[in-house]
Amino acid sequence: MKLYNSWLNRAFFVKAILLYIVLYACIGLLRPMFLPSYEILFVQTVYVLALLVVSLEYSRHSIRKTVTVIFLFHLLCSFALRLFNLEYFGKALGYDTRDGETYHRFASWLCSNSFGHFVETVQSYGDYTLDDFGQFGLVYWIYRIFTPEIGIQVMILVNAVAVALSSMFLYKTSRLFFDRSASNFVAFLWGCEAFAIYTCAGGLKENIMLLFVNIAVYFLCKLHTRKFTAYNVIMFFAAAGMLLLYRLALFYILLLAFVTAILLKRGFVKNHIRFFIGVVGIVTVVVAPAVISMISVQRGYSSDFLMEDSSSRMQEAGGSLGIVTNIFAAIFGPFPSFVADSYKANYITLYSFTPFVKVLYSFYLLYAIIRIVKKQMVAYFPILVYFLLSSFMLVFTFYSLHDRYQWVHIPATMILAAKGFKEWHSNQHFLPYNKYYLVVAILFVVVYNMRSL
Repeated sequence: MKLYNSWLNRAFFVKAILLYIVLYACIGLLRPMFLPSYEILFVQTVYVLALLVVSLEYSRHSIRKTVTVIFLFHLLCSFALRLFNLEYFGKALGYDTRDGETYHRFASWLCSNSFGHFVETVQSYGDYTLDDFGQFGLVYWIYRIFTPEIGIQVMILVNAVAVALSSMFLYKTSRLFFDRSASNFVAFLWGCEAFAIYTCAGGLKENIMLLFVNIAVYFLCKLHTRKFTAYNVIMFFAAAGMLLLYRLALFYILLLAFVTAILLKRGFVKNHIRFFIGVVGIVTVVVAPAVISMISVQRGYSSDFLMEDSSSRMQEAGGSLGIVTNIFAAIFGPFPSFVADSYKANYITLYSFTPFVKVLYSFYLLYAIIRIVKKQMVAYFPILVYFLLSSFMLVFTFYSLHDRYQWVHIPATMILAAKGFKEWHSNQHFLPYNKYYLVVAILFVVVYNMRSL
């Protein structure tokens, strides 16, 4: 059975959008005073309608045409959101994009100076370290070539190219496991996410960073499922190495996934599967916190500060309940925000469709994890290790509920969810239970949005 013939088709978007509207209506009836402004609702409406229109067409085309659709959709939506930011928030980069503003300010200030002087100035700014240099340097060179006034708009084009290429590599990764239609869907779903548009308009680094993640994951899976060649190894480390300039932790996570792929290729894991799972568990619980602490020290924070910050976040999240919530959110979250209180100030609701879609397919994600471990599907182990380690990092630092930090492993969740969907739908007796998950998920999202109002 082709995945595309059921869940993985354009009908998914129709159902998702309808449920999205229903949720808004329910929450609006319960707490109408906390709904976003009419302007925000208008932007969301335009986005979901545009997504619906392009979803009716993409499936008829090859991946190259799908990537072209993704590029144009991302480009037009990002420009439109940039204009909205100027009109509504009075700032081109939006309401709350501190990092985006910093990249823009530094690059504008120093684009007439030498690159060496630029590096020295960024180094002297205490809040930023090695894994911010990637975006700082990119914006600097774009502004130096085009001027800041033009460069800030050129960055939208750069982001659109990055998202399109990222979608292509996600498709190539999916093809190692699934048919063309399913892989096409995964690429399209990823490429048209609302959060990618938000980060582009806000001048953030996530779209560029995720391009390198998707390239690294592709070659990681390829060297495991196909030939273990020098080319695949070199390309993996070239992409993973770029993450040293964007997010240091991701490099270490991918490195551990690479080690897993080597052990799998040599047959060690296949012959000692239970031992391997135990080792991964020990590494996750014991070694990972030490790695996180080391990264924090490299960024200028002491290990004591890290523990105090984590403890503070835990208390804010509800103590022991907060730990459970963060673990739950690592799988099923982040959760969509449909309401706009004084803190969120409407902007978080702009990309609420992205976490909403994540909630819809997270059931299959969980089922995939269970089946992969239970059935010892070693082909999925490298990507599963990447997902689990990044999830642990989020839980340990209490960032599971933050969309921006969850974004780094969303492509992995899509591939795993597609596997979970295939496994679930291979047993016709399971199909009636899907609706129960949807009911529970919708009720949970409503409660989540009502919790502090």
